[in-house]
Amino acid sequence: MLAITKHKNPNANFVQGDMRQFGINEQHDAILITGRSTSYLMSDSDLGATFTAVYTNLKTKGVFIFDCIDSERFIPYILENRNVRHESNVNGKEFYRDSEWKKLESESYHLIDWKAEYFKIEKGHEIFLGKDQTVFRVFSPSVIKQKLKSSGFKLLEIFDRPTYAFDTYIFVAEKLET
Repeated sequence: MLAITKHKNPNANFVQGDMRQFGINEQHDAILITGRSTSYLMSDSDLGATFTAVYTNLKTKGVFIFDCIDSERFIPYILENRNVRHESNVNGKEFYRDSEWKKLESESYHLIDWKAEYFKIEKGHEIFLGKDQTVFRVFSPSVIKQKLKSSGFKLLEIFDRPTYAFDTYIFVAEKLET
């Protein structure tokens, strides 16, 4: 993905790294984490390390933007809808994904075990494309707000972003003066 984006944006600078411990040569005005990547921060220490790395690499008053899955809506949804089909049509081609969700037992975090199988429909026949399985984390807005504050950020805005599969919040925060 990095090669594709570099090819499409040759004048931009892209850095690949671990969001929990990255360093850039100079501080920047904004840092963006997309694709609900925060869902793979399995512990509070991972979340804190990420926010610390972002804080370190931002200029004062720099903007931090990221998204995460809203546990307050997602958990009730998957408890009632253990199996879900998502369908799509891309350039006249039909695809679907069958997903199975399961909330894992944890007193500290909202962890989800997700399994999916992918299919293409071609000439009325289903063609199996592959399967996927992962464990990810969903967050309540209050957890994110608290971690931002304790990491030296001021929350500027939260955008509620419904998606094809589950509701997502986009957080916009500003690095406070050191």
